[in-house]
Amino acid sequence: MNTIIKQLSQIEDGSVHILEEGASRKKALTAEYEEKIRSFEEALNKETEAKITALKNETDASMKAELERQTQEADAAASRLESHYDARHGDYVKALFKKMTEV
Repeated sequence: MNTIIKQLSQIEDGSVHILEEGASRKKALTAEYEEKIRSFEEALNKETEAKITALKNETDASMKAELERQTQEADAAASRLESHYDARHGDYVKALFKKMTEV
């Protein structure tokens, strides 16, 4: 009878040891997975930030180029109007004067 009780005690001790080892392993795996998740999220955040920065720089460059193009077009239009006025302002003054003095 003592032998059976001794064997049952040994089995119980073994079971307790296995359960403790399993809990310890589970804790270690949980910590490892949490570290992997943190590392992944950090890498993903850096990659996302880099892509956002690249898109922002690309958009800024595109907007700057568009603004430069529009500025050049506006300057060219103003220059054409000024040239046209310089070439014909005498005609405009004469036509206006004639209109104003007609009865």
